[in-house]
Amino acid sequence: MAGELLRKYQGIQDRLDDLSPLEPRLRQIYTDGKREQLLQGKDAQGGDFVPVKPSTVKTRGGAGPPLAPHGEASWIVSGYRVWFERIPATLRIIAGWSLDWVKYHEAGTRHMPKRDPGGFREQDRRAAFDALRKWIYRGER
Repeated sequence: MAGELLRKYQGIQDRLDDLSPLEPRLRQIYTDGKREQLLQGKDAQGGDFVPVKPSTVKTRGGAGPPLAPHGEASWIVSGYRVWFERIPATLRIIAGWSLDWVKYHEAGTRHMPKRDPGGFREQDRRAAFDALRKWIYRGER
């Protein structure tokens, strides 16, 4: 019995020491969540983005939501990346865009309302924590 418990807890410790097998699943959760969020025209807290002015719709083209006028082909959707920083017993999730203009939407400007696309939705965080628990305690990816 003691040997069985030791093996169980050693497996948990081993999985805590190496969270890298979980990275593809977490990348999928956060990338899919961000795509869904942006295509719905919402911020990470579920609030609607300020609608685009009719004059802007005429000049920007596309019929999609604010920030994603061309749907999944919009740069803000297709340019979103998730990567990881490994620290012993820690996996830091880093996400965002390498697009300079996103910062103007995050803060807003004198002529542009704030439409912050950043952050993680609560439902995505819950899914990530669930995946983490399954990995640590059961070794499920």
